[in-house]
Amino acid sequence: MSMVSQRRLTRAAAIGLASAMSLALFAGTANAAMPTTLYVSKENASDTNPCSMSMPCLTIGHAISMAGVGATIKVDEGTYAEQVSITRKVNLVGESAVIDATGQKGGIQPLAGMGIVGYGLLVFGPDAAGSKVSGFTVENALGEGILVAGTSKVTIMHNVIKHDDAGFNTTLTMECQAQGNIPGDCGEGLHLVGVTWSHIIGNLVENNVGGILITDEIGPSAHNTIAWNVSRNNAEDCGITLPSHNAMAVSDPTKGGVYDNLVTHNWSIGNGGAGVGMFAPFPGTASYDNTVSFNVLKNNGQAGIGIHAHAPGQNVSGNSIVGNWVSGNGIDPDSGSGHPTGIAIFSAVVPVTVMVAHNHVANEYWGIFKAGTLTICSDTSYPPQEFLDANQKPTGADIDLINAIGAKLGLTVVVKPTNFDSIIPALTGGSCDAIISAQTITAERQKQVAMIPYFSAGQSFVVQAGNPDNIKTVDDLCGKAVAAETGTVEAMHVSGTGDYKPADGLSQQCVAKGKPAITLKTFTADTQALLALQAGTVAAHFTDEPVAGYEVANGGGKFELVAGLSLEKAPEGISVGLNHTGLQASIKAALDAMIADGSYLQILTKWGIESGAVTSTNP
Repeated sequence: MSMVSQRRLTRAAAIGLASAMSLALFAGTANAAMPTTLYVSKENASDTNPCSMSMPCLTIGHAISMAGVGATIKVDEGTYAEQVSITRKVNLVGESAVIDATGQKGGIQPLAGMGIVGYGLLVFGPDAAGSKVSGFTVENALGEGILVAGTSKVTIMHNVIKHDDAGFNTTLTMECQAQGNIPGDCGEGLHLVGVTWSHIIGNLVENNVGGILITDEIGPSAHNTIAWNVSRNNAEDCGITLPSHNAMAVSDPTKGGVYDNLVTHNWSIGNGGAGVGMFAPFPGTASYDNTVSFNVLKNNGQAGIGIHAHAPGQNVSGNSIVGNWVSGNGIDPDSGSGHPTGIAIFSAVVPVTVMVAHNHVANEYWGIFKAGTLTICSDTSYPPQEFLDANQKPTGADIDLINAIGAKLGLTVVVKPTNFDSIIPALTGGSCDAIISAQTITAERQKQVAMIPYFSAGQSFVVQAGNPDNIKTVDDLCGKAVAAETGTVEAMHVSGTGDYKPADGLSQQCVAKGKPAITLKTFTADTQALLALQAGTVAAHFTDEPVAGYEVANGGGKFELVAGLSLEKAPEGISVGLNHTGLQASIKAALDAMIADGSYLQILTKWGIESGAVTSTNP
């Protein structure tokens, strides 16, 4: 899962109460005064005034406290250093007015008890239904610039929301704090939570941590229209995000879910995450039946549009992606796209059905990337772990393992035979999603890829039958030729390269003892190294234990193992890209499930290598 998705999950955990909360919690007492117009100004103003045109109030908050239900409050130009909370229906109109929330840490109950504080302007609760806010610049809030919560039929129009979510990575609230390598997030620029039938129209949301956020912690966010907004240069998160954070969203749409929202004619440009994202991070969450149409999604740090489901019991189906202009966006880490991606659709477990039609996608490696196929690089010359059968199809223990992992994830596995010495560049260059190829986990490799432990193997020597060179110890190899596959730890062990210091190389150890060096002969395939041994051009073939055992067992009596000479048993790993955290977590979870249900051990036993089984994917 990417940092963006993990951040959304962290926010849900911080609030941690969605499924049990009812909107009755927000009920308040309405002011029964007749609708009227109140005025706020920085000139000739005082909060002892009646808020009339000739005698305006000084602060927005005081005018709101004086207003009756349905009143209009007109705020003159100027900067108002305050935090504004609306809890009854009003029409708040700014005339080039600025709400500067610098340093404001307050909030109102019950939201403050949930850690939702530090916003610039809040529209909150059922009594605030029908409120309108327009014509303001809201800036420098520690939390959201504008937060709309637990209400309906609200209009937020023609505002500028900038430099908000300033509590990012501070200790203001739990959600603001970084969680390990996941940056903090205090709620983004403009946030709707538990909001229905509302309109977010024509706002400029820029230079916040994230842009526009629609979530469901305290109830469903549904039937809203997000249109004609510009969300740009929000450096850490998506331009427009519709993630579900409520575990009851699938089972009870009246309690949670982000659904039937219209996101149309927006510009989402230069944001750190996706242009538009619909995400379900944990079981029970649901972001579905939303329409994303006719938006411009350009130069964002992740995919132009991302749809992600990460666990069982989720729903991200029914979303429609129609008529968008998508260009120049980044990779989609969760799906493992590996390259700039226009539209990414990913599900780790549940089937996903979406409509994608009539979009204009340019300057992307992948126009549409559907994570239904898991492409695997493997050096298929390494039996019994990976090799080609008589029909030239990949087979072996590793191939069986990765096919079973793919089945757990609902993905079709495609194995791409790749020479071992170029296998990591093939992964990092985007030719495949992952590697399974008996790769020993080394510090040098972990600088380039993330490695999930799945097997453990030592290093063994295969010699001709009868052991004609009488090799019993490493010293017996001094002055002789040894074969190994290029790029393997065995080749590095002989030469003292990679993770081996020169003095630790087997050849240099011979020299240090006053003996001739070992001559290392490398081959692009392990099978070629074995042919060199058969031809007598090398004294031994140095390879992994399972491969050595297979070569002897299937060599027709031509080979034998050097008994008692096994070196450095070490874990082998499945490799994924360093930035593909979602794919890494998915493969790890599937393999852990196979270890638990016994299918992992059954596969190793089938190939006679069960002695190398691991009990956990943790290092």
